[in-house]
Amino acid sequence: MTRYVPVLRTKKAEWKALLELTDDVRQIITPCLELLPRELAADSSDDRAHAVRRFAKRIRTSWGPRPILVDISLLSSSVRHETVIQLARAAERYSVSPIVVLSLFEEPPVYAAARQAAAAGILRLALRVDYSELEKDDAADYIDMALDNLDTSPAETHLLTDYGVIDVASPNYEWLAERVPYTPSWREFVLLGGSFLRDLNGLAVGTRAHQRWDWFHWESWARVARHRMRLPGAVLRWPQRRDLSRGRLVRRLRSAGSRADHPGTSDQRPDRRGMPDRRSSALGAALKGCATSPALKAANTSRPGAV
Repeated sequence: MTRYVPVLRTKKAEWKALLELTDDVRQIITPCLELLPRELAADSSDDRAHAVRRFAKRIRTSWGPRPILVDISLLSSSVRHETVIQLARAAERYSVSPIVVLSLFEEPPVYAAARQAAAAGILRLALRVDYSELEKDDAADYIDMALDNLDTSPAETHLLTDYGVIDVASPNYEWLAERVPYTPSWREFVLLGGSFLRDLNGLAVGTRAHQRWDWFHWESWARVARHRMRLPGAVLRWPQRRDLSRGRLVRRLRSAGSRADHPGTSDQRPDRRGMPDRRSSALGAALKGCATSPALKAANTSRPGAV
């Protein structure tokens, strides 16, 4: 089954949106929380431990015991190690199920803390890889090193690949399938991408329609996943748009793609300008198939979302 992964920042509106989701929507999504520094604002280690416990309690209240991805990449490297340790302790205390999301370039103590928590069965592990990293010749080597540092295997690890901003030209999923090692073996393979504007600069106050190209391109991804990647036992099923709207996710998270509402955090999505063109050459056929197929069940995204 293909699940929808909304990528959310830990702000008041997003917490409320999770809390108000209906049960049928909860069953078909796995949120990814980008943990903001202000969530853990503290003057000492004791204060930070309290902040992490408060964060875990919010997960329990808004989402419950279901698995949830927690991305710590926006935190300072100096506090990530302690955050992972405290998150593991808080997960036990509040009976939540975090999947800690790490980059390929964490400090050794961060990997060690995550490795110990995973070995104890408290946390699960995920890696988040940017498309620009996959374009490097040694991408597979770095993924292998991260797995070694975590003492884990692809079968025990979730892999998140981040395309960034998706526009009229579809990402080249065939290229992606070739660049990602162990593609059929990951515990869960997540493709992130969204069509939200980079920020709200230059937009007049009022209502604006913006084309959601991410909606149109997922059928191409489904074809690759079925035929090129041959995921074992995978059943690709797309959530209906009305399912997501009924849970108020789309309405409440309509601005989640914007970086302008959190000026203290830089936009880490890649600028595609100047990079090799990894977009699909079969754009017209893909759009025609997606636009006319009555069976299309597309997954939506919220800066960025995923399938």
